[in-house]
Amino acid sequence: MRGDTSLLGGNRVLRASPSWLRIALLLALLAVSGASATALPASTLDSAAPAGQAVPGHYVVVLRSDVRSAADVTGELARQHGLSVSNVYEYALKGFAAAIPEGRVTAVRDDARVASVQQERTFRIADHGTPTGVDRIEADKRTSGGVTASGYHAAVLDTGIDGSHPELNVKGGRNFSTNDANAWSDGNGHGTHVAGTIGAKGIHIKGVAPDVGLWALKVCKNGGICFTSHMVAGIDEMTACKKKATGADSSAQCRLASGGVDFAVANMSIGTSDETKTCSQTSNALHLAICGAVNSGVVFGLAAGNDNREKKAYPTAFAVAAIADFDGKGGGAAAPTCRSDVDDTRADFSNWGVDITAPGTCILSTWPGGGYNTISGTSMATPHAAGAVALYLRVHNQAPATSAAGVAGIESAILDAAIPANSATNPCSYTNDKSSERLLFVNAAAFGGDGSCDVAGGSSTALAVSNVSASPNPFTPNGDGIDDTTTVSFDLNKGANWTATVKDGGGTTVCTTGGSAASAGTYSFVWDGTNGTGCAGGETQPNATYSVTIDGAAESENAQGSTSVTVGELSSEVTVVKPSGTDGYATEGGKLGTLHLLVTVELRDASGSPMASIPTSIQLDYSVSDDGTADTSYVGSGTTGSNGQVTFKLTNAASGWYWTEVTAVTVNGVTSDPPTPANKYNKTS
Repeated sequence: MRGDTSLLGGNRVLRASPSWLRIALLLALLAVSGASATALPASTLDSAAPAGQAVPGHYVVVLRSDVRSAADVTGELARQHGLSVSNVYEYALKGFAAAIPEGRVTAVRDDARVASVQQERTFRIADHGTPTGVDRIEADKRTSGGVTASGYHAAVLDTGIDGSHPELNVKGGRNFSTNDANAWSDGNGHGTHVAGTIGAKGIHIKGVAPDVGLWALKVCKNGGICFTSHMVAGIDEMTACKKKATGADSSAQCRLASGGVDFAVANMSIGTSDETKTCSQTSNALHLAICGAVNSGVVFGLAAGNDNREKKAYPTAFAVAAIADFDGKGGGAAAPTCRSDVDDTRADFSNWGVDITAPGTCILSTWPGGGYNTISGTSMATPHAAGAVALYLRVHNQAPATSAAGVAGIESAILDAAIPANSATNPCSYTNDKSSERLLFVNAAAFGGDGSCDVAGGSSTALAVSNVSASPNPFTPNGDGIDDTTTVSFDLNKGANWTATVKDGGGTTVCTTGGSAASAGTYSFVWDGTNGTGCAGGETQPNATYSVTIDGAAESENAQGSTSVTVGELSSEVTVVKPSGTDGYATEGGKLGTLHLLVTVELRDASGSPMASIPTSIQLDYSVSDDGTADTSYVGSGTTGSNGQVTFKLTNAASGWYWTEVTAVTVNGVTSDPPTPANKYNKTS
């Protein structure tokens, strides 16, 4: 008997599901029927319309979340009220965009299946060696050794991207701003510039996350005007692709790639309306779409805007303000270059009161036609944060989030690593006259960095906690005098107060302790496996794996480092028998029986007996060529059956090379990662 089968997110053959066919047929019928309603070409929305204006006669209709099919309801409403439908939304939210005849708006709004009817509005893009912005957040220090974000994916909701630019790893795109879905190339420059800051490869300039996969979701016209309906359509497509890739909705229709795209982050450098309502409170269509994307696991970067005012940004998004920086260094000593402002201060155009800030003045990046250009705006600040998401995941070899909680965890880690504003003791800081957004910083310990930053006339080191470890690990506090305690050690790069917190797997604090370090050095504390005051002398805790977090504080600086420690015997007696070589791999399905890939993991104990009911996690790597570098990674979890086996299934697996690592097994509450035998499988069809 096999164990529980877990579905791995992966490439799948696109099949036109009934719901997708209904959408396609709905739009087609509205276009060719003799009824009064005709399909609304996207191009009829005027690209010269001023930003922030309502578009007469055009509306975005949000349906109740419990309707079964947005396509079905849209079709019924279109026939009943003579609507000209331009977009149908199924994944980020349920709804549609349409021209509604005068006198029928109230009737549509009063339909029991309709949550809200909102007039179409326009928005405008927020634009105003090593680029100075990349240098200022010290991304160059983290990628100087050849670190790239290849294998991760970023969506750029903007004016398109120059897909042939040699600096950019552009995977594809789709146009939502006109009727030609394939016309996603950038006719403005803004989207290409944003894309370069996120992920330029380093031929002439380097982005924050070099070589990250970039997808152009063109939601703005070449003139820089962006309509609500087009923006929601782009977010809906991205969410469909994310859900398809992760397996959250295997029936989702992703038109970018048949198997979906596991987006780590989205960047929308577009000025948006103010709103502080939560996802459960809002009826704003654009905000609801962003909520849907974040709930699927996409970190959503959003520009704060360039109106020099307090911004009430959507709380679901990761909103980014801008600082003025002209030399890529701290210290506030540089003279202005492309525009007048004061070095290392809040940019004089930037809105404030948002999540984080990043460089946004005189930013050099890619430009259509294979070129480069320097422009300013919170639009230019936001992609620094988007790139930081992909870089953080790469540094930790962490898969993109699959839930809003996962998104929040990534954002919290980035915020914790950022530099406080208005610090008198930290020359890496900056001056903010309106608020206190922390400055994005990717050379912190959370990114694997040493905490140093460049300042005018030299270098300064921000507080960092690093090299957190426990020994012995695991340990067994059973009173036999052998490994009854563990010593947790860590490095501080300068004097600071520190606090250690031990938490269980559910996040509940077990114990805390702390101390004061007069100078840089290695410090430690001893944990006896209890919940006692100072992490000693209390009740012994159950066998399990615990997290230990070290928080350092010096003046207005904060830094953090962490590790895990196990109480109880690790399952060193667990042996991974399969996969080994090609043993453990098989295929099934399709005419040739080779459509899907099966990976079987087999666990045995020291006596060679099968280990049943063992929670097991794996990472399956895939490469088109046999070069040892993964193009895509999939993760899965399952439980072994009575024969010690659990089989994972990758549906519609592409041809190429696959290899597997068992990343975690849990025995008696203790999680470990036993060695996986060398294995590799060449799927040829």
